[in-house]
Amino acid sequence: KPVPVFKAEFGNTPPNLNDVLYAMTFKTARPDWLEGCPQTKIIELQPESYEKHVRKYGWKSVQTHLVAAYSLLSSKKDFIAQSAILEDLGMPELACYDGSISDIIGLIPESGTYEDGVEVIRTGLISLLRKQLENEGSTLFFDIDKLATTPGSVLVPLIVSRREKELKDIILYHYDGRVNLMPMWLTGFGFNILQAFGCRREEQRAAIPRILERSSNDIGIEIPLKKTQSQKKFKALGSSPSKALLDHVLSIVPKANA
Repeated sequence: KPVPVFKAEFGNTPPNLNDVLYAMTFKTARPDWLEGCPQTKIIELQPESYEKHVRKYGWKSVQTHLVAAYSLLSSKKDFIAQSAILEDLGMPELACYDGSISDIIGLIPESGTYEDGVEVIRTGLISLLRKQLENEGSTLFFDIDKLATTPGSVLVPLIVSRREKELKDIILYHYDGRVNLMPMWLTGFGFNILQAFGCRREEQRAAIPRILERSSNDIGIEIPLKKTQSQKKFKALGSSPSKALLDHVLSIVPKANA
């Protein structure tokens, strides 16, 4: 049988949701999140937004759908799925959670209006992100300008102070004329600086002074650059993001030989 796949946002569902969920040959997720799904068998279905779906079937239906879809989701796609879910709920600025998407699904209420449900999810997610920052977690992908005009603005002071600390805590190492920039890529400020320079995961040592100068001038933080004879120390990431977040960063940052 052909495999119906929802090609738009992760949470978008057609009216025959229950038929899709309980038919063993059906998949409820985007094609690019499914492993080994024959492209020739994909049937595109007209998607439906969370808002329309909740108004017809209630929050419990969305919750059931996402639990089923999550069981089919590759862990490598966790961060991408989070972005799609929160964008469709109207809070893309909060798609910065470095944890399991099941935590976000767990915030979905079983009943209530669409507006009330969105507020419950937003409040719960802000709490998760606050804990992430307070526990010295990742500051990647927080957009302070966008957060400033939303309820997420309460996170901004934490993001700024945490970003300064994570940049102060890193050391860049050079080995055989090359510098591993991944420790810097995995920080909020560092990611923005390196992306602006068009950097890769590793760069020649000669290219590094201008990058460190930018950090010093813009942020007032001196990042040490040290020589090492240890391949292990050279390759170290400097932090411990979740695998989903690390995979997402690696999908963005060009390889050293690119």
